[in-house]
Amino acid sequence: MEGGLCYFHANPDKAAELGRNGGRRRKHSYEQSSEPVAPPESAADVKRMLAETMAEVKAARMDPMVANTVAYVGTVLLRAYGTALALPRIRQPSHTCRSSIGH
Repeated sequence: MEGGLCYFHANPDKAAELGRNGGRRRKHSYEQSSEPVAPPESAADVKRMLAETMAEVKAARMDPMVANTVAYVGTVLLRAYGTALALPRIRQPSHTCRSSIGH
């Protein structure tokens, strides 16, 4: 330890240099498709898109941060589709209640 300081405090420029080198080594560029993506119109479309996203990440063709966003939005969309399907069932009574009072 130089002057009672650890190596990085004694050499602050070295820490920044090593951080830059590590970042460059981990940097990966991903192909960005220029074709438009049709928005999913059903739960099946969302599931297909999520499966494709998983495959793209696994093949290192998609940035994992982009995939994380797709997965988050896809999950919200799946919940919305589920809610939309459940609403008509909730609003329609499945049976008629009869009161036994007064009969």
